[in-house]
Amino acid sequence: MPYKLKSDIPDNLIESDLSESEIAIDTELHGLRLFRDEVCLVQICDDKNNVCLIKPEKNQTPPNLKCLLTDPNVTKAFHFAISDVAFIKTSLNIEVEPFCCTK
Repeated sequence: MPYKLKSDIPDNLIESDLSESEIAIDTELHGLRLFRDEVCLVQICDDKNNVCLIKPEKNQTPPNLKCLLTDPNVTKAFHFAISDVAFIKTSLNIEVEPFCCTK
């Protein structure tokens, strides 16, 4: 099944994501220098195998993504969270909470 890039989590998927206790998040970056390089892709998957690929627009914070990543009832699972969470904060102005790291 082909996936389409979106600039934010679609409205019909955000409610499903917010009902989860934990979701998996991964990012792709333009580089590895904090404050210079930006998040170019956010990948989200929940327990129902809903997958969302978000390509944020430059200098904009996707509102549904921010709602999900800051929701205190949904734990966000990252592999190597320290990097992803830092770049999400500096590049998208979102403070992810709560989160866990699988590394």
